[in-house]
Amino acid sequence: MKLGYNLAKEPGFEKVVMEPQAPPTSIRKNEKFENVEIEMEEKKEKRKYSTHTLPRESKKKTLNEKIKDVLGGNKVESTFGVRFWASSHESRENRRNSFDSMHSESSTIGRPPKTLERPPIIDFYRDSTQGEEKSRPTIMELIRGVENEDEKIEEFQEKNAKIVESQLKPKRIGNSNKVHPLEKTPENQSKKKFGWIEGVLVRCISNIFGVMLFLRMSWISGQAGIIMGSMIVCLASLVTTITALSMSAICTNGLVKGGGAYYLISRSLGPEFGGSIGILFSLANAVGAAMYIVGFAETCRDFLVNNDMAIFDGGLNDVRTIGLITCVILMMIVFVGLGFESKMQIFLLFVLSIVLADFYIGSFIPPNHSQQLKGMTGYSWWTFKENLYPSFRQEYNYFSVFAIYFPAATGIMAGANISGDLKNPTNAIPKGTLLAIAATTSVYLSLIWIMGASVVRDADGVNVPELLNVSTTLMNHGWWPSSIFAKLFGNGFQNYLQPECVFNSTCKYGLMNNFQIFEVIAAFNPLVFFGVAASTLSSALLCLVSGPKIFQAICKDKIFPYISYFATEYGKNLEPRKAYGLCFLIACSVIVIGDLNTIAPIISNFYLCTYTLINFACFDTSFANSPGFRPRFRYYNLWVSLIGSILCVCIMFVISWFNALLTFMFFGLLFLYITHRKPDINWGSSTQAHSYRHALQYVQKLEAIGEHVKNYRPQILVLTGNPAARPSLVDFAYAITKGNSLLICGHVVPYNLNDSVHQMMNKLQEKMKNWFKRRHIKSFYLSIANPDFRQGIQSLVQLSGLGRLKPNILLIGFKQDWASHGLDGLKEINDYFGLIQDAFSGQLAVCVLRNGHEGLDFSEDMQKHDLFSGFPKAESVSDKLSLKGYFETKGRRASTVLTNAVNFDQNPDVEIETQKQSNDNDSNEISIQESLRQIPKHYNQEQVEILNSINKFQFKIKKGTIDVWWLYDDGGLSLLIPYLLTQGKSYLEHSNLRVFTLSSHTKKIDEQERNLVSLLKKFRIDCAEVTVLSDYSKAPNPELLNDFEDLISPFLYDDTLPDSSLKSPREGLILKTELCAQKERTWKNLRTAERLQKHSSKSDLIVITLPVPRKGLISSCLYMAWLDMMTRGLPPTLFVRGNQQSVLTFYS
Repeated sequence: MKLGYNLAKEPGFEKVVMEPQAPPTSIRKNEKFENVEIEMEEKKEKRKYSTHTLPRESKKKTLNEKIKDVLGGNKVESTFGVRFWASSHESRENRRNSFDSMHSESSTIGRPPKTLERPPIIDFYRDSTQGEEKSRPTIMELIRGVENEDEKIEEFQEKNAKIVESQLKPKRIGNSNKVHPLEKTPENQSKKKFGWIEGVLVRCISNIFGVMLFLRMSWISGQAGIIMGSMIVCLASLVTTITALSMSAICTNGLVKGGGAYYLISRSLGPEFGGSIGILFSLANAVGAAMYIVGFAETCRDFLVNNDMAIFDGGLNDVRTIGLITCVILMMIVFVGLGFESKMQIFLLFVLSIVLADFYIGSFIPPNHSQQLKGMTGYSWWTFKENLYPSFRQEYNYFSVFAIYFPAATGIMAGANISGDLKNPTNAIPKGTLLAIAATTSVYLSLIWIMGASVVRDADGVNVPELLNVSTTLMNHGWWPSSIFAKLFGNGFQNYLQPECVFNSTCKYGLMNNFQIFEVIAAFNPLVFFGVAASTLSSALLCLVSGPKIFQAICKDKIFPYISYFATEYGKNLEPRKAYGLCFLIACSVIVIGDLNTIAPIISNFYLCTYTLINFACFDTSFANSPGFRPRFRYYNLWVSLIGSILCVCIMFVISWFNALLTFMFFGLLFLYITHRKPDINWGSSTQAHSYRHALQYVQKLEAIGEHVKNYRPQILVLTGNPAARPSLVDFAYAITKGNSLLICGHVVPYNLNDSVHQMMNKLQEKMKNWFKRRHIKSFYLSIANPDFRQGIQSLVQLSGLGRLKPNILLIGFKQDWASHGLDGLKEINDYFGLIQDAFSGQLAVCVLRNGHEGLDFSEDMQKHDLFSGFPKAESVSDKLSLKGYFETKGRRASTVLTNAVNFDQNPDVEIETQKQSNDNDSNEISIQESLRQIPKHYNQEQVEILNSINKFQFKIKKGTIDVWWLYDDGGLSLLIPYLLTQGKSYLEHSNLRVFTLSSHTKKIDEQERNLVSLLKKFRIDCAEVTVLSDYSKAPNPELLNDFEDLISPFLYDDTLPDSSLKSPREGLILKTELCAQKERTWKNLRTAERLQKHSSKSDLIVITLPVPRKGLISSCLYMAWLDMMTRGLPPTLFVRGNQQSVLTFYS
């Protein structure tokens, strides 16, 4: 019972509208006065509750009284509104609900009605692994709302999921990538993030400016000259700029997390490329830190020696001591946190800026006498003109000088390496990196030009450089690049008199001889030492931070085993302190070695290898034409990225071909290891995009090519239901395809399609992928929801496959229990018989497998004997034993060996060791039994027998026998399939083929046998034995006839009785007239059963031509009885019937 109130507030007044609602059914006893009372109540309520305005105070009092009446009235019967009558309790409850709804309705005026649909929000697109997942409603929830699943569907799903999960490895519990429990980040603290200046620009500039800035730029200017020196700088900057553009395109294609170059490459090219280069890049940073520290230590050692001081001997021990102390101090700075380290970088860059300013100021100050003796002339046109052209000496050339300079241009990844600590990586990395390259390139070019315009190439320190009256030609011996340069620009001129020391190579000063020209030009010389210290320490500090950050990201992704220990995060900044410690140990070990001349080029190659993959990642991702590649950074081109990648490879070999090969060798080994390990990672890489693109192109190309018998492949649709319930059937089918042809496992889900069934099928699809992977089977799983079994199979037959990749063979298991349910199971028999006819109607070949007396469905046996929990271990046992050939024994079944193994008592976790097979059978059996001691002792006899049956077609049989009963010509499929089973990767590998056939002409048996042998030779199929048997019209064994009659008796219908014409028999029953008409064929099949018992009862597999189920002539029960009698009591038997099209040819 409800009363609706609409309240509208006005200044000083309130308007009350009471709208009566439909009354409930009246329960008055006296109907006589009902109409009169209703009319009186209508008039009364109309006057009482008509719309009117009241002053606020009087209205408030009236409303309170009404609310009091509604919520807490007296317990008397009363009437409310129009046509309402209720008890006091009912009216109180209903009016309370009405009053509550009054406010909710009034508060939602103007809002849309409640719906499951949500507007676009960012939470729907986040990675669910990074926190709580907020998922949008499914399409079925929008259509049908939230409904409870059918209990039968839940039971079906639970049963099938349990069967599959019992055969899979248990999932690991826990996650090693969590924040350390003692160092968890408080909720009120946030991780420190850096902007593009502090996080990228400062770091890149500090890392690019190294010792080369102070010690080698003058030498490069002297060897290559101003023009070629500028070309060297520009070429290196071109490589780094292209790499930065490629990196910018990748990092603006979505959210960038921690890991820097590793993250960009792995998410673009996949874990194989990313993991390999990530390890190399992390190692390069660790060793690079040691190199910079050793460079600083050598500078300090030289400073001490020049001032007649030493720690030990003024040699290598001093370098080691200073280096180790410096490394400890730098590591303490790193452990303090990224915030303090970032401030240190800013301070060191400030020192570098002061030193550079000191150099620029000093270049404008006229040189004093001491500077002139060291070759400085100040800015001079003659000096500029002389140093404009190259003058390569000591067998140096353009590329060798470039190899020495290029390490000075590296360091552009310093900002990207801490991408997880940036506020906005997609904006910061491109902006900061490109500006850093522009700034450092400008400084390097300015140094080349300033030094080339103000210092001569050679000076003896005794005489001031003197100008010649007549300039001489400057000879250039710099390999073919110098010859090309000379043809374009001509040769340079010698404007200054060369000192005597040039001819005996004893000059100590000048661009070519003195590496301290930076100090000579600087206005205040002592500042240069602080510049060298700032450049080396800043670079070392960046390497000590970048390497562990990258290694932590690799550990978190679990690409490599046993390194997740280093993925632990500490503090509010989630710092990799364990990885810091590992990097510190590596750096210290390299510092102790001291001599880094041979290691330095390898590190440069590691950097170049990283640049190569970044450029290739941009090219490959663009070339894949994936709709998901939509970078916001538009200033890139895929072909430019490819050129950059090729340039990096060329530079690697120019610097050192041996070190380049060594780098690629290490990278290749890591790549092959990750590929072999196959990490279960899906990052949507370009490799996946290419796989889809290539698959689509090849399927389309295949569709345009006509079929040919030489290219025939058996493409099998096997009706497994849940494949995990019939693993032996899947194993047998895979023994035929071996991953070289199509295999589809079909499953009819006995429900109508709805959201619950669809979700269940999707979940089962994912589980089956893992099940196939676990069992090493290359197959597809296809499920169809249909309550009718036969209609579902018809849908599978018609819809499975794509283009030419469509099944041409239907493989089914034999229905063992077809006769056990009598007439109650007649529909199932008819469906089974009908699907064989449907397959033939669809031009498919049909194979029917009978697995002896064991059957193929083990779901009930696994549940009955409690194998759901222990099955994975047994399955792994079967994998190891079968694949390693432990059951390749003569005359010894796998079931016997596996059963005997139950009696052994040993630790189940011990790995099976490969043992050499002996030619002696007894010793071979002993080695097998010894290796089987690992089978868990909690398996009993029945469980082991079931496990043996489940994995029967995984155990390899040595010197097996396949009997082929090629009774009728079906195009050759009855012969092709057993041949494929004798090939590699089959449980019957290298088995002997014995071919049997029948002849109705007794006198021509020898001739037919010779013809068959000749045909097999033309088919290039080796057979151990060929037998042609006489097909005489003799009655079968009476005992066999009695068994047949007992089998069909429940399904026999006598249609010869007088009243039989009044009622039609049920479909599938065997009519007496039909049995008489098919007498000869029945006898023939029973005689075939006798021959099979006589000749093939000891074989490992029997392949026999499947009788054709003639429509309208043969009933389903009679056909099933034929198949049952032919295969009863035999080893695994496969019925095969092709679609009467040739699958074999003897033409080349």
